[in-house]
Order: sequence, then C-alpha cells, then structure tokens
Amino acid sequence: MNKKIYFQLTLCLIFLVSFSLYLKTASPEITLIDGVEYSIGMHTLGIVHPPGYPIFLILGKIIQTNLPFSSISGRSNILSAIFAALTASLFFITLIKIKVSLLSASIISIFFIINKFSWQQATSGEVYNLHQLFHLIIILIAYVIFKNKRE
Repeated sequence: MNKKIYFQLTLCLIFLVSFSLYLKTASPEITLIDGVEYSIGMHTLGIVHPPGYPIFLILGKIIQTNLPFSSISGRSNILSAIFAALTASLFFITLIKIKVSLLSASIISIFFIINKFSWQQATSGEVYNLHQLFHLIIILIAYVIFKNKRE
C-alpha cells in the first residue's frame, strides 16, 4: 500500500478513536463552569456571556434538536466531543503537511488526544474545542499560502 492509503487510514483511526474515547467518557448531564450556560443557550438560542459564541450555539442547537438520545446538556457534551475529534484529526493533517513522519504525527496526535486539557474540554459542553479547530484551520491556511508563495 502506498503512503496516501496509510495516511487516510491513520486519519480515520485518529478520528474514530478520539471520538469514541471522548464520547465514552463525556458527561451525560450538566458540567461545571460554563457548560450549563452553553446548554441553555443552545436550547433557547439565547445569549450567553460575551462574546456570545453564536456559531457554537447555532451548531449546538442543530445537534440538540436532531440527536434522539441523551439529555440536553449531554448533547452539548457530544458536540464538544465531535469538535475535539475533528481538532485531533486536523492536528494530525497539519503535522503531515509540515513534513512530520506518519509515525511521529500519529504519536504526537495521540498525546494531543489524551492530554488533560484536551480531554477535559472534550467531555464537557465547552467552546474551546471549536476555537482550537478554528485556530488549526487558520494555521493550515497560512502554511499553505506561505508555502505557495515560496514556490
């Protein structure tokens, strides 16, 4: 098999492992700090504390109305798990783009998945995983633009 197939399989594996790990350990109910506020804000499409996080609330409302299982706050925790798994996958892609070997990128991504902060934010209804995802998107776009200008 060629490197592209290994890359795709590893990427799928990173997403599935991280999502299943976060989903299995996600809180089924209300979490501390802002989780309650975000869950209510998603459910009512209300305004949470500044800056309000409208993208997070709208995506959360879509998840809360379309998932047939779990409680309202449990669904917002699932949303955080989805964003965390996407962030881990994009982190892996970013490492590959900057020419880190497949094995090293996999190991680094695993450490990213299981570090305390990532795990804590992935299992509670917090907005930080969406922010990490946006930051990685910006970093990846900047890298591609910079690389294309150099060539």
